[in-house]
Amino acid sequence: MERTISIINIKKHKNTEFKLEDQFIAFIGKNRSGKSTVGQVIQTIMQVKGFMVDPVSHGEEEGEVTYKGEDREGNPIVIKWTTKGGKSNFKATRLDSEGKNKSITGVEEIRKLIGTYCPYSTHDALTMMNSTDGRKKFYNNVVSLCLTPEENDEIAFLDIDISQKRNQDTEGNSFHTRTQKKSDLATKEAIIKQSLSEDEKELLENEEKIKKSLAEMRKSHVEIKQYETLIELDRIEITSIETCTYSMEHDFENVSGLSLASNEAFHLFLSSTIDDIKKFNETIEATGGKIIDIINQYREEDEIEFNIEEVIESGVAMVSKIDTIKESQTKLNITKKEILTLNQDIEKLDAKITDARERKAEIISNSELPAGLTIDEEYRLSLDGFLFDETSTSDSQSKLAMVKLLDKVSTADFIDIGDWSLFDTAAKKEIQETFKGKDRIIIGQLVTEDAEVKTKVIIDE
Repeated sequence: MERTISIINIKKHKNTEFKLEDQFIAFIGKNRSGKSTVGQVIQTIMQVKGFMVDPVSHGEEEGEVTYKGEDREGNPIVIKWTTKGGKSNFKATRLDSEGKNKSITGVEEIRKLIGTYCPYSTHDALTMMNSTDGRKKFYNNVVSLCLTPEENDEIAFLDIDISQKRNQDTEGNSFHTRTQKKSDLATKEAIIKQSLSEDEKELLENEEKIKKSLAEMRKSHVEIKQYETLIELDRIEITSIETCTYSMEHDFENVSGLSLASNEAFHLFLSSTIDDIKKFNETIEATGGKIIDIINQYREEDEIEFNIEEVIESGVAMVSKIDTIKESQTKLNITKKEILTLNQDIEKLDAKITDARERKAEIISNSELPAGLTIDEEYRLSLDGFLFDETSTSDSQSKLAMVKLLDKVSTADFIDIGDWSLFDTAAKKEIQETFKGKDRIIIGQLVTEDAEVKTKVIIDE
C-alpha cells in the first residue's frame, strides 16, 4: 500500500507531501534543508507523542502533519497530529474490515494499532550501547514495549531493589559500603602483615646478634678460666718453694760447723730458689695481665663484636619488639574477624542480588521478546550471539547487527537507518535481504545539493 505524509507549517516545511512508494528511501537535500525534520515528524506520528520544541513556522499559529498508511492488521488508517501553543493533539481514523470508519483519539489505542516504533537511528542506538544508562534508556523506550505492563513493573521494582542493595548508603549496610570497607580492611591487613614481617625479621637479627655475642662471651670466659687455673698452679708452686726455702734457712741457722764449701753451696742453692720464685711471680703477673687484656678487649674495643652493653641493648630491643609483634598480631586477628563478618554480610547481600537478577532474567526469558534476543542485568542486548555493549563500534558488522535488532524490536511501518552513506553496497545488499518480503519502509538521509528535501530510492527491488 502506498503511504503518504504531508507536513504543513512545521519548521522548513510550509506545505510538503511525500509519497513513500518504495521500501528503501532516503530523504535528500542540503544541510539545514529540513531532512531531519521529516524524520522527527515520522517519529512523532509513530510514537503518537509530541516532542518537537516550537515546531510551528511560517508565521502561523498551528502546524499539522497527516500520515496515511496501514495499521498492524493491514487496515487503512489516517493519523493526524496538530500542534498549537506547545500542545499536541492526535486523532486517528481507521477503516475496519467491515468498511466502517472509526475515529480514535486515545493515544494508547492508536499506539497499539500502529505498533512499536524505535525513535533511534542505527548510529544513535549503537552509541547508546556504550553505557549502562544508554542501554537502559534504549530498553525503556523500545525493548520494554515488547513486554507486558506487569512484567515491566516487576523488572522496574527489581532494578530499584538491586540498586539499593548495591549503591544506597543506608546506615552503613549497603553493598557498596561493605565492599569498600572490605577493600579498606584488606589494605589494612596487608600493612599489618608487612609490619609483622619486618618486626619478625628484626627480631631474628637481634636474636642472631645476641647468640653470637654470647658465644664470644663463653669463649672468653673459658680462656680466662684457663689462665686463672695456671695462676693458681703457679701460686701453689711458689708456696711450695717458699716453704722449702724457709725450712732450709731455718736449718742453716741451727746447723753449725758446716764447712765453708757447704755453706757456699747452700747459699748458692738458696739464691737459685729465690730466682725461681721471682720467675714464678713474673709468670703470675704475665698471666694476670693476659686475663686483664682479654677482659678489656671484650669490654672496650669497638672492633670486637662482643661487649656486654650491646648484649643488654639487643635483649631489651628483643623484648620491645616481641611486645610490638604481639600487638600487631592482635590487630591482625581483629581485622581478620572484621573481614570474616563483612564477607558473611556481603554473601547474604550477594545472594539477595542474585535472586533479584535471576527473577529478572526469568521474567525476560518468559516474555514475548523476539527470537534470538536476550538481555542481561546490565541491559546488554544480544541478538543471535552478537553482543551490544561498550565494545560495540560503528563498523559495518555492528551497524548491520543493529539494523537487524531494530527490525526485531519494532513493529511499526518505519525503521530509521540514519545516514545511508555509512553503508556500502554489500551492506545495502544484506539490508535488502533482511527486509525482503516484509511490509516495512527503511528510511534514512543523504546530503546532496538539492535545496528542497526530496525522496530517493536507495535500493532498487
